Amino acid sequence: NTTIDILGLSLCDEEIDLWWILNYRKKILQRIKNNTINYYDIPVDCIEDNSVKAKRTAKQKILESFGINVVQIEKAKKYNSDFYSLCLKKIKEEIKNIY
Repeated sequence: NTTIDILGLSLCDEEIDLWWILNYRKKILQRIKNNTINYYDIPVDCIEDNSVKAKRTAKQKILESFGINVVQIEKAKKYNSDFYSLCLKKIKEEIKNIY
């Protein structure tokens, strides 16, 4: 069983290599069932700019269509050191539950 956690990446259009590998992973998942990717993000409702909110929502839906778990860190209002601390805390809790 393999879990990959992604945090702090905007996954914008310039990061096409990451989008490609995520899409490729979705295609091979039919053969490999023991792989999980979690993408940590701030909640969309924390974003005030409607165009940014729409883009973020669309990105999260695309990631979900690739079979990626989008984990929204509820206490995080923006990307800062607090966001990363909350992500690491959540990842540690998940690891503790697995083992």
